Parts: sequence; C-alpha cells; structure tokens
Amino acid sequence: MLKDDSIMMAADFAPGKNFRDQREGRPETPTGGKMPFSQGLRAHTPLASAFDDLAVIPSA
Repeated sequence: MLKDDSIMMAADFAPGKNFRDQREGRPETPTGGKMPFSQGLRAHTPLASAFDDLAVIPSA
C-alpha cells in the first residue's frame, strides 16, 4: 500500500550546490536532509515580447 512519503518527486533527486560536496556524500542541509530543487538562473530572457512596440521594417 502506498503512503504519502513513499511517492518520490523529481525534487528529491536534485543535485547539490557543489559537486565536490555531492561526491563526498555530505548532506545538503545542516540537519542532514535534502534541499528541494531551486533553479539558479532563468531559462530564457526574450529580447522583445509580443507586446513591445517594434520598429516598422519597410517591405520594398
């Protein structure tokens, strides 16, 4: 029978902040638990959105 704590999430397998710490087997938090995944950088920053006023490009 499944329990709430038996369901694994992708955040449970997120890598640590430092590869050396991960290789040495150090816990990710001071209490010895795992940290949830938090993305450091934005994946994409658009140069212009669909709502920006863009300059008109002549067709001829």
